[in-house]
Amino acid sequence: MDRDNLSAIERLRTPTQRARVELFLDAAPWEVPDPWSGGAADFERVLDLCLDRADRLVRQLAGR
Repeated sequence: MDRDNLSAIERLRTPTQRARVELFLDAAPWEVPDPWSGGAADFERVLDLCLDRADRLVRQLAGR
């Protein structure tokens, strides 16, 4: 999902909905490269970043 998709989802929310929608990697402390113009190594790098973010998110939620 990219920022255009996020904007479309936010436009569908009603004022009474409390759920928050955000990009998965927005809270990551790094920039996520676009792998589409690269090769397999670029996709592997993005996968590694996503897995790292997932681990951080699980730790964050477990601490609540």
